Amino acid sequence: MRVSMNDSSKKGTKSPPKTARGKSKCWEVFACREDACPAYQRKDRSCWLISGTRCRNQIQGKFIEKMEMCLDCEIFTVNMDVSAMEETIRTASKQFKRFRQHVDEKDAEMEKANKELASGLAETFEALKKISTGDPTVRIPESSQIELIGRLKQIVNVTAENIAEIVNQSHEFAICLAEHFDVLNRVSKGDLSAQVSGESNEELLESLKRVTNHMINNIAQEITNRKRIEAALKESEKKLKNIIEHSNEMFYIHDVNHRLTFISPQSKQMLGYTPDEMMTEWTNLLTENPINAIGVDLTERALQTGKRNKPYELELFSKDGKRVWLEIDESPLMNDDGEVIGMVGAARDVTERKHTEEEIRASEERFRAISNTAVDAILLMDNKGQISYWNPAAERIFGYSSAEVIGKDLHLLLSPSRYHEDFKRGFEHFRKTGQGPVIGNKLEFAAIRKDGTEFPIEVSTSAIQINGKWCSVGIVRDITDRKRSEEQITYIAYHDTITNLPNRHFLKDRLQQALELAKQHTRMLAILFLDLDNFKRINDTFGHDVGDMLLKSVADRLAKYLRKSDTIARIDMDESQTTVARLGGDEFTVLLTEISNIQSASKVAQRILDLFKHPFAVANTELYMTPSIGIALFPDDGADVETLLKHADRAMYHAKNQGRNNFQFYSESMNIVTVERIA
Repeated sequence: MRVSMNDSSKKGTKSPPKTARGKSKCWEVFACREDACPAYQRKDRSCWLISGTRCRNQIQGKFIEKMEMCLDCEIFTVNMDVSAMEETIRTASKQFKRFRQHVDEKDAEMEKANKELASGLAETFEALKKISTGDPTVRIPESSQIELIGRLKQIVNVTAENIAEIVNQSHEFAICLAEHFDVLNRVSKGDLSAQVSGESNEELLESLKRVTNHMINNIAQEITNRKRIEAALKESEKKLKNIIEHSNEMFYIHDVNHRLTFISPQSKQMLGYTPDEMMTEWTNLLTENPINAIGVDLTERALQTGKRNKPYELELFSKDGKRVWLEIDESPLMNDDGEVIGMVGAARDVTERKHTEEEIRASEERFRAISNTAVDAILLMDNKGQISYWNPAAERIFGYSSAEVIGKDLHLLLSPSRYHEDFKRGFEHFRKTGQGPVIGNKLEFAAIRKDGTEFPIEVSTSAIQINGKWCSVGIVRDITDRKRSEEQITYIAYHDTITNLPNRHFLKDRLQQALELAKQHTRMLAILFLDLDNFKRINDTFGHDVGDMLLKSVADRLAKYLRKSDTIARIDMDESQTTVARLGGDEFTVLLTEISNIQSASKVAQRILDLFKHPFAVANTELYMTPSIGIALFPDDGADVETLLKHADRAMYHAKNQGRNNFQFYSESMNIVTVERIA
């Protein structure tokens, strides 16, 4: 609104009163509230210069050229020097013209910079497109008038060089592994002369070559030894054959595995079986008499020690079902190298003598099923489930003496309480039928030592009848060392060797389990993808050993400061937990399960960022490191392992693009940008 005193004068308004100095009071002309007028408060009649006055409010924000409206205001005319004001306006107009000229010049410079920026970005995106299609040879000039574009081009060239190195290493691994598969295929077809001969600069491939060749040599040596033993055994059989053909005793030869390789024709006279029938049926002829187990164990001891046994006795069934007692006199069979390759023995029918002896001892004889020299624990359980025999190896393995366990319930004494009900049901069935799931099988269980410690055992159980009642003989082996080795192998397969965190395989397995539970219970979970900013500089500056120590320090710090229920990795699934894994290089992944909302993931991410505010003490050096974190949520950002990992990775790269040392949640727009960049 234009202010002019001429308008008011035409309507008969009185001219504004003047003071003794000849100037008008604007607050009197416009009837303003004196207590609210800043001009009145300051007693300054130059009201158009004072903020908050009526005239100033009406011209506020208008161009200086439009201020001529004040020239028609009678208040302004009376109070101000109009000619001086006109000169001021002309001067201001010249200044504005010079300002416009300066702005035009800057616009021209900005347009030139925009063209340089567009050209540099186009060249960079074209190079990235070639790299994404598998061309690691692409290079672009790194010079640019814009520093940011120059650095971006340098990064693209370094990326191409790194990809080329990875491709070369992949080719070398493929060639070496192909040779390994070819050699192993030849070995499987019987060519034990095959060896891996290729040379490689990769220590891993050289180690694999040494292990493979060593394994092939061991197999060849084992086969050679076996053939030599068999040849020696056949030679011994030939020599013995002429001696035993006309004897009244039954001669036999068996190998170290108790397999008969020869038995004389006297088997027909003693037992009613031809030699051919005995070859396949003789083990079924042993009666349930415990003395047979003692004889078998004596033979095993002779095979181990190479010392001749004293004669012992066996009870067998003849073809017509009669019980026949044989006295066995045998000796270890040696090869030219002094190695035991089997047993050679003679059996004499002593049935009549045994009948007489059994009638004398019938009321007091108790069987002994196993000898005292076995390496494994050998236990005999009677029809009541009580221990009736306990060999020295059992004392060593379980810690109980024979006197402490004889007559005690085997299952209650030696097995964990969680097995008791199952063993009780199984034993009731066994005592009636002589059958059960453990009979005739080799199974693994947990057992309890005298000191209360639990340890793994391997048990082979057989059923025997004593006086018409079903009893069992168990051979027990302590497999603690074997289990420890298996656990160590499994641990190595699923953990990172530098940080001891779970590796990619472990993480995927854990994530799959977490997803299944999350889907089942409609829960939320989050994947945090961490990448250490500028980690390559550490390796380049201090070496890979320091880099590895830094990775270990990062893993330790995460393990120390994440919540107690978190699991650190490189499942009691009933609890909320976090898994931290190292995927390789400088990348870590954190799995958050059962989070209630997005803010929970944000708090963990911020906690991780805070952990990196303090330096890492590595090799007497303080190193500062920051992470860029990408977060993907289930179910919003993906419903399977690969999708969540991929989206968390993209969110991490977005965090890097946002200046690093921050966290970003995945959004679909990131996916669109990635697709457009690759296209």
